[in-house]
Amino acid sequence: MNKNNSISVEINHNELQGLKDPFNANVEVLVTFKDMPTVTIIVGTPKNLEYLMVKDRVNFYGPGLP
Repeated sequence: MNKNNSISVEINHNELQGLKDPFNANVEVLVTFKDMPTVTIIVGTPKNLEYLMVKDRVNFYGPGLP
């Protein structure tokens, strides 16, 4: 986890080690701000985005629910 005075970022290393295909994957990144609650961001690879678009039969993949 990297820290400074106002923000910390955390990635579960067990989740990274368990990836079957690191080129077609997504992981959760937890971002904690000093004066705000923690925000979870899902970070994916371009190949994973393409996979999801084909699977869902869409021409784009927008943001998820807030």
